[in-house]
Amino acid sequence: MLSLLLACLWVEPAPQSVPPVLQRPATTVFVSFAGETRLARFRQNPETGELSPLPSIPLPGHAGALLVNRQHTVLVAALREEGRLCSLSLTTPQPELLSDVPAGEDPAYVAFDREERFLFTAYYVSNKVTVHKIDSTGHLSAEPVQSLATDRCAHGVQVDRSNRFVFVPHTAANAIYQFRFDAQRGQLVPNHPPVLQRPPHTGPRHLVFHPRLPVVYVNNEQENSVSWYAWEDGVGTLRLLGTRPTLPVGVEIPNSTADLELHPSGETLYCANRGHNSLALFAVDRGTGALQPLGHQPTEAVPREFHITPDGRHLYVAGEGSGKLAAYKIVDRGHLQLVGTYEAGRQPFWVLTVPDPVRER
Repeated sequence: MLSLLLACLWVEPAPQSVPPVLQRPATTVFVSFAGETRLARFRQNPETGELSPLPSIPLPGHAGALLVNRQHTVLVAALREEGRLCSLSLTTPQPELLSDVPAGEDPAYVAFDREERFLFTAYYVSNKVTVHKIDSTGHLSAEPVQSLATDRCAHGVQVDRSNRFVFVPHTAANAIYQFRFDAQRGQLVPNHPPVLQRPPHTGPRHLVFHPRLPVVYVNNEQENSVSWYAWEDGVGTLRLLGTRPTLPVGVEIPNSTADLELHPSGETLYCANRGHNSLALFAVDRGTGALQPLGHQPTEAVPREFHITPDGRHLYVAGEGSGKLAAYKIVDRGHLQLVGTYEAGRQPFWVLTVPDPVRER
């Protein structure tokens, strides 16, 4: 009787919904060259990280730094030898040139403000920083809305998360310039103090913000080190917290650091060593942002630049000395596992991984 009652009360459970399989976005890896007037393109296998070559994109000059907007529809290239800036549309199978404007001698680095209405450029030879307008279609203003003289060898530029402060490291001047930014007018104003002076032969080069912590990382080209700084959102200036060497203990060889990249998780920092031909790996403390060495990954000769895919699963290194592109899978604790190497071209300079354009729905 009891079994009959239970049978009557039993209700077949509704099948649990199966979460949809999320496809990883198709990604293109772009490579610029100091020795060629084109961009190489490779299609990435999002699961394995392997690459397949795509037709190159002709450029009006020798591109260095590359940058893409959040929608992945516009790519900006700094033409270092020609002293120009250009933008390309990524919304067609073969990217199309949108604008090509004069800039200044040797534009070394480009960055958008957080609203992507303005483009900052740091100049290695003409020792300045400029601000160009960029409209919603990706066209750059023919003239900068502002041009500020700074000091020798401006080599990087970044804006903070609030879009109110901009930092420009200078390698030869051993200085980090600190600006306030008026996002309505596109104007930079020196902060107080306007310059964070570093010791001789330090050479601050590139700068990255931690995604959550009030910490900024700067690699030092001449000192072969990475420093981390505290910064206050309301003040917008930097205070040194610590420094770690990028070379193994006891290694003394000609070397200089190049690119600096933080994993999207904020848990691993990578720095390129030119000379030792390696990437230095650092674990990032989740609470303080302090760095602890994780070791070194040997890589291609003269690894000037590298890039981590937005999903944080792969990393690609350009060997300026070897002409090759090395692909790595990011594994346990941020360590790297080689996937393969690919012929790229003469003096590969910059690497940028770009998911397919975001389509408006």
